[in-house]
Amino acid sequence: RYLKRGVNDHGKVANDVETEQIVFEEEAGSWKGRMSAIVQMRGSIPLFWSQEAGRLSPKPDIFVQRYDPTYEATKLHFEDLAQRYGQPIIILNLIKTVEKRPREMMLRREFFNAVGYLNQNVPEERKLRFIHWDFHKFAKSKSANVLGVLGGVASEALDLTGFYYSGKPKVQKRRSIQLSRTSTARY
Repeated sequence: RYLKRGVNDHGKVANDVETEQIVFEEEAGSWKGRMSAIVQMRGSIPLFWSQEAGRLSPKPDIFVQRYDPTYEATKLHFEDLAQRYGQPIIILNLIKTVEKRPREMMLRREFFNAVGYLNQNVPEERKLRFIHWDFHKFAKSKSANVLGVLGGVASEALDLTGFYYSGKPKVQKRRSIQLSRTSTARY
Protein backbone atom coordinates (compact mmCIF):
# COMPACT_ATOMS: atom_id res chain seq x y z
CA ARG A 1 0.00 0.00 0.00
CA TYR A 2 2.83 2.43 0.78
CA LEU A 3 4.67 1.73 -2.47
CA LYS A 4 2.45 3.96 -4.62
CA ARG A 5 0.81 7.22 -3.59
CA GLY A 6 -0.49 10.39 -5.16
CA VAL A 7 -1.28 11.28 -8.75
CA ASN A 8 0.61 11.09 -12.03
CA ASP A 9 0.77 13.76 -14.77
CA HIS A 10 -2.33 12.28 -16.45
CA GLY A 11 -4.56 12.60 -13.36
CA LYS A 12 -4.51 8.89 -12.48
CA VAL A 13 -4.21 8.19 -8.75
CA ALA A 14 -2.60 5.29 -6.96
CA ASN A 15 -4.83 2.81 -5.15
CA ASP A 16 -7.86 3.69 -7.32
CA VAL A 17 -10.60 1.31 -6.20
CA GLU A 18 -14.25 1.26 -7.29
CA THR A 19 -16.70 -0.76 -5.20
CA GLU A 20 -20.27 -1.49 -6.21
CA GLN A 21 -22.71 -2.69 -3.59
CA ILE A 22 -25.69 -4.57 -4.98
CA VAL A 23 -28.62 -5.56 -2.78
CA PHE A 24 -31.18 -8.01 -4.12
CA GLU A 25 -34.50 -8.37 -2.27
CA GLU A 26 -36.15 -11.52 -3.53
CA GLU A 27 -39.84 -12.23 -3.35
CA ALA A 28 -40.64 -15.40 -1.42
CA GLY A 29 -40.89 -18.44 -3.69
CA SER A 30 -39.99 -16.52 -6.83
CA TRP A 31 -37.00 -15.52 -8.93
CA LYS A 32 -38.44 -12.02 -9.08
CA GLY A 33 -37.30 -9.28 -6.79
CA ARG A 34 -36.02 -5.77 -6.48
CA MET A 35 -32.46 -4.63 -6.76
CA SER A 36 -30.58 -1.56 -5.66
CA ALA A 37 -26.98 -0.61 -6.28
CA ILE A 38 -24.51 2.09 -5.36
CA VAL A 39 -20.93 2.75 -6.49
CA GLN A 40 -18.23 4.16 -4.21
CA MET A 41 -14.77 5.17 -5.38
CA ARG A 42 -11.66 5.65 -3.28
CA GLY A 43 -8.13 6.50 -4.23
CA SER A 44 -4.96 8.23 -3.21
CA ILE A 45 -5.02 11.99 -2.65
CA PRO A 46 -4.60 13.52 -6.13
CA LEU A 47 -1.43 15.50 -5.40
CA PHE A 48 2.23 14.74 -6.16
CA TRP A 49 3.29 12.98 -2.94
CA SER A 50 4.84 9.75 -1.70
CA GLN A 51 5.92 7.86 1.40
CA GLU A 52 9.18 6.05 2.01
CA ALA A 53 8.20 2.63 3.26
CA GLY A 54 10.67 1.40 5.84
CA ARG A 55 10.63 -1.76 7.88
CA LEU A 56 11.19 0.12 11.14
CA SER A 57 8.68 2.93 10.68
CA PRO A 58 4.96 2.13 11.05
CA LYS A 59 4.20 5.73 9.99
CA PRO A 60 6.53 6.62 7.11
CA ASP A 61 7.28 10.25 6.37
CA ILE A 62 5.19 11.94 3.71
CA PHE A 63 6.96 13.86 0.96
CA VAL A 64 5.29 16.36 -1.33
CA GLN A 65 7.38 15.61 -4.41
CA ARG A 66 6.53 18.62 -6.49
CA TYR A 67 4.33 21.64 -6.29
CA ASP A 68 1.79 22.12 -9.08
CA PRO A 69 0.59 25.76 -8.72
CA THR A 70 -2.37 25.27 -11.09
CA TYR A 71 -3.16 21.75 -9.84
CA GLU A 72 -3.36 20.49 -13.43
CA ALA A 73 -3.00 16.78 -12.55
CA THR A 74 -5.55 17.16 -9.73
CA LYS A 75 -7.92 18.86 -12.18
CA LEU A 76 -7.47 16.01 -14.69
CA HIS A 77 -8.28 13.52 -11.93
CA PHE A 78 -11.57 15.19 -11.05
CA GLU A 79 -12.49 15.72 -14.71
CA ASP A 80 -12.02 11.96 -15.21
CA LEU A 81 -14.27 11.25 -12.21
CA ALA A 82 -16.93 13.62 -13.54
CA GLN A 83 -16.82 11.90 -16.92
CA ARG A 84 -17.02 8.42 -15.36
CA TYR A 85 -19.61 9.13 -12.66
CA GLY A 86 -21.24 12.50 -13.34
CA GLN A 87 -21.77 15.45 -11.00
CA PRO A 88 -21.64 16.29 -8.16
CA ILE A 89 -18.37 14.86 -6.89
CA ILE A 90 -18.34 14.50 -3.12
CA ILE A 91 -14.97 14.20 -1.39
CA LEU A 92 -14.93 12.78 2.13
CA ASN A 93 -11.53 13.84 3.46
CA LEU A 94 -10.51 11.76 6.51
CA ILE A 95 -7.00 13.20 6.87
CA LYS A 96 -5.91 14.07 10.42
CA THR A 97 -6.06 17.72 11.54
CA VAL A 98 -3.81 17.35 14.59
CA GLU A 99 -0.53 15.44 14.82
CA LYS A 100 2.43 15.64 17.19
CA ARG A 101 4.77 15.48 14.20
CA PRO A 102 3.13 16.97 11.09
CA ARG A 103 2.75 14.37 8.35
CA GLU A 104 -0.81 14.05 7.07
CA MET A 105 -1.61 17.64 8.05
CA MET A 106 0.61 18.89 5.20
CA LEU A 107 -1.43 16.88 2.70
CA ARG A 108 -4.71 18.03 4.23
CA ARG A 109 -3.73 21.68 3.84
CA GLU A 110 -2.48 21.21 0.28
CA PHE A 111 -5.57 19.18 -0.72
CA PHE A 112 -7.80 21.93 0.73
CA ASN A 113 -5.88 24.52 -1.30
CA ALA A 114 -6.17 22.40 -4.46
CA VAL A 115 -9.95 21.99 -4.17
CA GLY A 116 -10.37 25.70 -3.38
CA TYR A 117 -8.33 26.62 -6.44
CA LEU A 118 -10.25 24.22 -8.69
CA ASN A 119 -13.61 25.50 -7.42
CA GLN A 120 -12.82 29.10 -8.44
CA ASN A 121 -14.87 30.35 -11.37
CA VAL A 122 -16.80 27.07 -11.64
CA PRO A 123 -20.62 26.97 -11.74
CA GLU A 124 -22.16 25.81 -8.46
CA GLU A 125 -23.36 22.49 -9.92
CA ARG A 126 -19.79 21.59 -10.98
CA LYS A 127 -18.05 22.55 -7.73
CA LEU A 128 -16.33 19.78 -5.82
CA ARG A 129 -18.15 19.08 -2.55
CA PHE A 130 -15.46 18.82 0.12
CA ILE A 131 -16.26 17.36 3.54
CA HIS A 132 -13.44 17.48 6.12
CA TRP A 133 -13.76 15.02 8.98
CA ASP A 134 -10.88 14.04 11.23
CA PHE A 135 -11.99 10.47 11.90
CA HIS A 136 -9.14 9.73 14.34
CA LYS A 137 -9.81 12.81 16.47
CA PHE A 138 -13.57 12.18 16.48
CA ALA A 139 -13.24 8.47 17.31
CA LYS A 140 -11.18 9.24 20.43
CA SER A 141 -14.15 10.97 22.05
CA LYS A 142 -16.10 8.76 24.47
CA SER A 143 -19.39 10.08 23.11
CA ALA A 144 -18.36 9.58 19.48
CA ASN A 145 -21.06 8.21 17.22
CA VAL A 146 -18.96 7.34 14.17
CA LEU A 147 -21.76 5.46 12.43
CA GLY A 148 -24.16 8.35 13.03
CA VAL A 149 -21.82 10.84 11.37
CA LEU A 150 -21.04 8.51 8.46
CA GLY A 151 -24.76 7.79 8.08
CA GLY A 152 -25.41 11.53 7.78
CA VAL A 153 -22.69 11.91 5.16
CA ALA A 154 -24.04 8.91 3.22
CA SER A 155 -27.60 10.25 3.42
CA GLU A 156 -26.53 13.65 2.08
CA ALA A 157 -24.52 12.01 -0.72
CA LEU A 158 -27.47 9.84 -1.74
CA ASP A 159 -29.81 12.84 -1.69
CA LEU A 160 -27.43 14.65 -4.08
CA THR A 161 -26.61 11.75 -6.40
CA GLY A 162 -29.35 9.14 -6.16
CA PHE A 163 -28.91 5.41 -6.55
CA TYR A 164 -30.17 2.62 -8.77
CA TYR A 165 -33.41 0.94 -7.68
CA SER A 166 -35.30 -1.50 -9.88
CA GLY A 167 -38.74 -1.10 -8.32
CA LYS A 168 -41.05 1.52 -6.90
CA PRO A 169 -39.84 2.68 -3.47
CA LYS A 170 -42.08 1.56 -0.60
CA VAL A 171 -41.09 4.48 1.65
CA GLN A 172 -41.10 8.07 0.42
CA LYS A 173 -39.02 10.77 2.09
CA ARG A 174 -40.71 14.03 2.98
CA ARG A 175 -38.94 15.94 0.27
CA SER A 176 -39.04 14.72 -3.27
CA ILE A 177 -35.91 13.02 -4.59
CA GLN A 178 -35.66 11.92 -8.19
CA LEU A 179 -34.12 8.48 -8.44
CA SER A 180 -32.26 7.60 -11.58
CA ARG A 181 -31.34 4.18 -12.93
CA THR A 182 -27.90 5.45 -13.90
CA SER A 183 -26.94 7.63 -10.95
CA THR A 184 -24.03 6.75 -8.69
CA ALA A 185 -22.88 8.01 -5.33
CA ARG A 186 -19.26 8.94 -4.71
CA TYR A 187 -17.52 9.53 -1.39
